[in-house]
Amino acid sequence: MYDGMSPSHGRQLERMLSGVERGLDTPVWVARLRLLGRLLLAVLFANLLWQELFELRLSRGYAWRDWHDLGWLADEPLPLALLLSLAALALLLAGLGTSLAAGFLAARLLAQSAELWEEIFAVLLEQTSNLLPVKELAVVGTVIVFIGHTYYLPDVLRSWRGRAAKGKATGLLYTERWRPGQSLLIALGQLLVAPLFLSLAALQYYDLVSPDVGLAGWRARLLSAHYWMPPGDSSANNWLPAQAAAYLLLVTGVDNKRVPSLLAALLVAEALTCWRWWSTAWLSKHYVWYLRRHFAANLAIAGGLLLNLPEGKHDVEAVRAEAAIGKKRT
Repeated sequence: MYDGMSPSHGRQLERMLSGVERGLDTPVWVARLRLLGRLLLAVLFANLLWQELFELRLSRGYAWRDWHDLGWLADEPLPLALLLSLAALALLLAGLGTSLAAGFLAARLLAQSAELWEEIFAVLLEQTSNLLPVKELAVVGTVIVFIGHTYYLPDVLRSWRGRAAKGKATGLLYTERWRPGQSLLIALGQLLVAPLFLSLAALQYYDLVSPDVGLAGWRARLLSAHYWMPPGDSSANNWLPAQAAAYLLLVTGVDNKRVPSLLAALLVAEALTCWRWWSTAWLSKHYVWYLRRHFAANLAIAGGLLLNLPEGKHDVEAVRAEAAIGKKRT
């Protein structure tokens, strides 16, 4: 097994190495936050599926107040895409096939948002302050990053391509899996996350150069309790510049555990204080849906960030850890 070692010592070393390589040394707080992230990510997809079922029910002639009447389900079967989405949501909540389930739901979300790119450019060009499209695009991006860190192709496919040697993949897990194109996939996901925080930075810039706000007004707004918990539509609130600053720390690679956790906490705080869809003050159910979609999008982005927290020691200590493992193997 290992030269110069007894079988028992060899097995002990193998268990220690596999523990590091498979991420079994993940800190408890990171593992718990990853679990929370998966559940928060599911909130957005559950909300979108509930709204889709609600609209389908209305289209079949059933009043929205008669929620207890399930006769509309017997009229005709649910569309296949909706059934598959419900199954994917159940798998995501159960933690079974997370990458596949989240990927399918994210693909449907992306396909249903045909106007997404127009809305992104509209925010950057100061034509609108509606961040919902770029928020949902960021959700798709976090899912793609997660898939990039977790997917692998079977070894049999590698042997067909004549790649018998098992190269060690980089990513969240220390595994010997074949992941061709992993870097490109992760880069694509990060690219889809970036427009949200670029939009946040653009909104702050436009406020600073605006004669109506300016630097003095921007500073005064930071000290105003109204902008930390604004009523109704909160496209301008004090959580946004804090999120932009945290994202800047994230892309500079300061800390890939605590900074994403901080950014996730800011997103959840904004959801709870600025998108209070449960308030009895709202008279229009369509406005409630709009608020709830913003609320769910914030939670889902936070969930995606937490779900992508590194397992094991794949952080700033990774180089030292791998060097130590190499010495023990020799």
